Amino acid sequence: MKINVDFILSLQKDPNSNLISPNKITIENPYVEELKKLRENFPKFKMNGPEIYNAVQNSTLKNVFKSWDYARYPDQANGHLEYDPERIKSNLTGAYRYNDDILKSIEEYVVACNLNTKLNKVRLEPQVLAYSHLYLGWRAQPKVLNEHFSVIHRTNFGYGYASHFYTILTYRNIPLVPYSDWVAYRFVERAQLINYSAKHPICSDGWEPAMKFTADAWNLMVRNERQFVEKHIISECEVMVKGLERFLIGNDFNLITANNGFRDLPYVRSERVTFGGYNADLFKSEKIAGALTFIDSIKELEPIMQVSGYINRILSCNRRIQSSIPSTVRNLEYSIVQIQNEVTRLESIYESKKIVNQKRTDLFNTFYRSLTVEEKNDSDTYEKRFNMLNPTLVNAYEEFRTAGVKLTSKQDELRHSEDILRKMIVLQKEINDYFETNALAVG
Repeated sequence: MKINVDFILSLQKDPNSNLISPNKITIENPYVEELKKLRENFPKFKMNGPEIYNAVQNSTLKNVFKSWDYARYPDQANGHLEYDPERIKSNLTGAYRYNDDILKSIEEYVVACNLNTKLNKVRLEPQVLAYSHLYLGWRAQPKVLNEHFSVIHRTNFGYGYASHFYTILTYRNIPLVPYSDWVAYRFVERAQLINYSAKHPICSDGWEPAMKFTADAWNLMVRNERQFVEKHIISECEVMVKGLERFLIGNDFNLITANNGFRDLPYVRSERVTFGGYNADLFKSEKIAGALTFIDSIKELEPIMQVSGYINRILSCNRRIQSSIPSTVRNLEYSIVQIQNEVTRLESIYESKKIVNQKRTDLFNTFYRSLTVEEKNDSDTYEKRFNMLNPTLVNAYEEFRTAGVKLTSKQDELRHSEDILRKMIVLQKEINDYFETNALAVG
């Protein structure tokens, strides 16, 4: 049984307990027998495209070929199923297509048709608070559950790297932010983080954790509002701030290193990551300076909880980073000069080895052209002869290749160091600007 294929996953409220829970709404499939007949009549590894197309045109299956609002692959850049009649015909009758591929295409249209048909009814049912779907592009399902609590399931299916699947909870007019993600993930965008309360796998199966997260949050608030605040608000702030403080005193941490956790969920796992040298300085500075972005949203929690302690701890971490960045920048600048000098030295060596290697290549080509056909067939012998005639050039190619590898490695080191320096200077300005702008507020 698959979500959005066999059933729509919905959220519904129990009027007696006021609790909500996921509920499956069956998706009817009126095309089962016709699909079964096609499968029986057309063996999967044969090619009967035109005959299959004619059979479809003479059955109710022809009704499924329409413009459905349906993301075929929610996490990829993929638009509507084709609905131009001629293109559909070309697709189904195309040369060298096995029957199995054609029938799978038809079945995909059937899924889209059945899902959209059912959704047109489900979304009108007042008892349904939220429902799964595969609508293409931006969609939002806002629902006010009471005067203090609302939820939005926000999706952008079928748009490649812009695709996402969020749940956004609002409690007492304050959006709940998963601050703990800032210290859990190696890579996460600050601006992105404040736009969701939870993120989910970008696929039909993602609706299960989305509905569970929403139901669990609401039900906890109904049963014990204090525990709800502790779990979804206080704990998130505490975990983030403790993480920032931990970053100050170590160089190895458990982090989720996936570049795109939105697609990798729920398969992402944290791993031990050790930062060395200036990489450690950059990582710590990025995370700690980045937390300044969240102070305004944390201040919004003031009506719910005491926030000054968390804000002061974030500022304290930034004060420590602020005092260390100038020496890091100076050391980096000195290191870059040394690397640049080394690059210049290696470039000179590389160019001299390049000239010697080219000399060897030219001599070898002349030597090779002088060989008889029989001699050319014995590479071991003629290579030994050439090396005996040119003993100083035996290692010319290997020395040229080695010089190139060393130069490239040092150039990469230079680019990396310059990149870290640029980022550190930006972070230094960001911290300084914050404290200057908020001088009175932070003392």
